[in-house]
Amino acid sequence: MCFRAVSTLRFVGEHLYDGLRRPTWWCFRIGLLAAVFGLIRQLLGTYSFVQVDYFLHSSDLDTSLLTNVEIAVGNRSSQSRPLSPLHPDRAFVPLLHRTVDLPLRVVYWPYVTIGSSPDAIHVGEDGLFKSPYIQLVDMYDDHPDTVWVADETVGGNVPRDWCENLLQAVHNVRRYRRTKTLPLFWPIHFLQTHYDFPSDYLCKPSRDELGGEYWTRYFKRSVILHRSWNETLQWVDTGYHINSKNRLFLPDQIHTPLVVRSDIVEAMHNYLKIRGRSLSDDIASLPRPIDVIHLWPLGNSSEVYQGYSNLRTKVSQIVVDLSKQHPDWKTVVGIVGKARYLGRQKVSRLLIQVMLTSKIHVVSQRDQWEDHYRLMEALASGALVLTDRMLSLPEGLKNGTSLIEYSNSAELREYIQFYIGHEKDRLSIAREGRFIAMSKHRSWHRMEEVLFGRIISLCSESPNEHGPCSFEERI
Repeated sequence: MCFRAVSTLRFVGEHLYDGLRRPTWWCFRIGLLAAVFGLIRQLLGTYSFVQVDYFLHSSDLDTSLLTNVEIAVGNRSSQSRPLSPLHPDRAFVPLLHRTVDLPLRVVYWPYVTIGSSPDAIHVGEDGLFKSPYIQLVDMYDDHPDTVWVADETVGGNVPRDWCENLLQAVHNVRRYRRTKTLPLFWPIHFLQTHYDFPSDYLCKPSRDELGGEYWTRYFKRSVILHRSWNETLQWVDTGYHINSKNRLFLPDQIHTPLVVRSDIVEAMHNYLKIRGRSLSDDIASLPRPIDVIHLWPLGNSSEVYQGYSNLRTKVSQIVVDLSKQHPDWKTVVGIVGKARYLGRQKVSRLLIQVMLTSKIHVVSQRDQWEDHYRLMEALASGALVLTDRMLSLPEGLKNGTSLIEYSNSAELREYIQFYIGHEKDRLSIAREGRFIAMSKHRSWHRMEEVLFGRIISLCSESPNEHGPCSFEERI
C-alpha cells in the first residue's frame, strides 16, 4: 500500500505541476481537474492491487530470508541476499518482494523474427540464455511468478507502436491469466542498452496500466547528462548522474552498463588455446611486446564514425607524441579490425592479438556520453586499462585498484610513463581489473542484476583459481 500511496501522490503532483508551469489560469484549472480525476482513478484501482498483492503474499514464507534487502538504484550497490541458506533453489526477486523458486521464469519481449540489434544479442539474449538461474518461457506461461523483460533494443530502433504492442500483449495475457486465476499484474523490467544518450521513459504514459512503480523498473545504459567537450579546457566536462538532480515526479533509472561480449571472450579463448593457454591462466603476465595502444585514428578516417570524438582524437595525439619522445616504445594508435556496425557483429583476430599483447590499453569515451564495449574488452584482455574519468564507473571497478582514471592531458602522460616503468604495479592492477570484468560483467551477470537485484552466478574470490565459475565456462 505504501508503494501505491507514493505512486498516487506523484501522479497527482505531476498534473498539478504541469498546470502551474503554464501561464494561464485555465490551464491550472484543467491540471487540477486532471489531478482530481487521476486521484479517483488511482484510488479505484487500489482494490485490484490489494487483491493481487494478497494473492502473491498468501504463501507460507520464511521471512528471515527477506532481511537486509535493497534494490540496486542508480550508483548504489545492492545488499540483497540472493540465495537462501535453507533453500538454495530459491532467490529473492525485488519486484515480487518475496522468495521464488529457481530458475526464474522469464518472458523476453518482444518476440521478433527479423533479427535483433547487436546490443540485444550481446546483453539481453546472451545473458538470459546463459544464466542457469533463468528459464525463458512463453508469454502465456501458467506459473504465478513469471517475470517480463521488455527490451527496447530488440530489432534496432524502437518503433513508434512499441508501447502499444506491449500494452496489447499485456492485455491479451491478462485475459488468459484471468481464466487461470493467476495474478493480473507481474514485474516488467524495461531494458534500454541501445541508446547513447539518456532517453525518456518508454511507455511512461502507460505505466499505470502496467502496474505503476510497484511492478515496473527502468534499466538504462546511459545515465549521464550534459557531458560535453569544453573548447576552452580542451577536455570534457563530465556532466552529472541522471538520478543526482531532482527531476520532479520521475522514478530512478537503474544503471545497466555494457558487458564483456561473449564473442570477444570466445575469440580470446581460441587465440590462447592455439598457444597452449586458457582464459583461467594469469594472462596479464603473458609476453606483451606492445607498450601502449589507443584504438582510435589520429585525424579523419572513413573507417569509423567520428562524431563526438574530440577527446578520442586528443588522446590519440598524446599517445603519438609520447611515442616520439620514447622511440624505444612500441605503440599502436588507430583502428584495428572492424569498426562501425560490423565491429559490433564480428570480431577481428588482429584486434584480439593486439589487445592480448599490449601492456597498457588507453580507453577514451565519446564526448557526449559514457559507457561502451571498449572498456570491458580492454579489461578482459589483461592489459592495464587507463580510462578518462567516469561518473558511472561499473560496479566493482575502483580507480587505482582495478584501473586508472585520468582527468586531463598531464595525468594521462604521467600515468603512461609511470606504469611502463613499474611492471609490478601495472600487473597487479591489470589482474584485478580483468577479474572484476570477467566475474561481474558478463552478460548473465547483468541480467541477473536486472532480475534479482544482484549477481547470483558468483565466481571464485581469487583471480587465479578456477572456482565455481571458471572463465572457461559459458563462452
